[in-house]
Amino acid sequence: MSEPKKVSITVPVESYELVELKGNNKPAICLVNKSLVAFKHQEVFPWFCTLTLDLQNLDDKDMPTDAEKEVLNTFFKKLDVELKKNHNALFVARVTWNKTQQLVWRLHDPVIADDFIQSIIETEDHPRAFDYAINQDPTWNKSKWLLDPLK
Repeated sequence: MSEPKKVSITVPVESYELVELKGNNKPAICLVNKSLVAFKHQEVFPWFCTLTLDLQNLDDKDMPTDAEKEVLNTFFKKLDVELKKNHNALFVARVTWNKTQQLVWRLHDPVIADDFIQSIIETEDHPRAFDYAINQDPTWNKSKWLLDPLK
């Protein structure tokens, strides 16, 4: 059995762009990591991970209140730090729309991320109900709707 191929890359410094959209006459706020638009090593992160949280404290446009944003930001930071350990993930975007917030990462090793998210579920260590999915996506097609508008 051969050794796994080792790859040395420079992980881009995150740089964000705020994109405001509308869907079904509701505002959508997208915070997108624009440093990934020109990222050349997509094959190193062939997995697409989304985690969609159900929001609770909302304003009249179904967007989170300041208190809800604080809860979401604290949970996001915890997820982001853990998923990015040992450069296993790249943060792509945070999309807030229609009573939900979707968090998006690209993954190198999906098992590490899945184990971590499962541990959060098992210990009920999350402030809001959520769904998540990890899908193989070596061509980054699932990320294009977020990254392509920034080209």
